[in-house]
Amino acid sequence: MGQDFAIVKVKDCRGEDYLHEVTKYACKPSQLASWTGEEINQFIRACTGIKFFSTFGTLFKMRGEIRQFIQDTKPEMKPCSCGACSFKYQTEEQMICEDAQRKKKRNRNA
Repeated sequence: MGQDFAIVKVKDCRGEDYLHEVTKYACKPSQLASWTGEEINQFIRACTGIKFFSTFGTLFKMRGEIRQFIQDTKPEMKPCSCGACSFKYQTEEQMICEDAQRKKKRNRNA
């Protein structure tokens, strides 16, 4: 941190307010509210797959149970009226690129 010492705040993450406490360091709510949809999408994509939290102590021993609890209590996804159960956000440029790649692949297989 470029300092001789640092203060660390450790909170019990079993409470409901820990997520708010941690995420405010990544982005201030007032800042997020001013972003465009594309900027929010970029932020979400940048955070996807990144480990922001780490377990230790009692929770480290319970991580398998917690993972199973989350899986068991996850609400069932209801399909869209078109029948799809998943979606992804893309910019127009990404959609055009993906469409071109599909066409190229179809032409090779034809």
